Amino acid sequence: MTAMKSLYIEGAGHSSPIPTAKIGGQLLFSSLITGMDPATRSMPADLAQQTTNMFAQIQRVIHAAGGSTNQILKVTIWVNDRKDREVVNPAWEQLFPDRNVRPARVTLNRDLGGGKLIECEIIALLA
Repeated sequence: MTAMKSLYIEGAGHSSPIPTAKIGGQLLFSSLITGMDPATRSMPADLAQQTTNMFAQIQRVIHAAGGSTNQILKVTIWVNDRKDREVVNPAWEQLFPDRNVRPARVTLNRDLGGGKLIECEIIALLA
């Protein structure tokens, strides 16, 4: 039987009883990762700060699972406005500097609500 584990990370969790991520065998699937400040649990009003926080949370999730960002296969990002990709791309290149191991990415727009300007989910192979 494949080993299964729910991962809960302080400051990255949800108010609902939802794990931060689920590991099944060597696969990791995250729940939504937002730009919330993990120390204050508040949502910054600025897209750049939310983006910075979100990418830091991605690192926290993958490291807590025992992996590295090179093991992330796909990132799905939601923004309120597609033009917000201009803010996301520099942070993306900073988190994934080696273009040969960058994950696939889809950026979609939708009304996120609750002061959120950006959120994402990740899929990783922890091998």
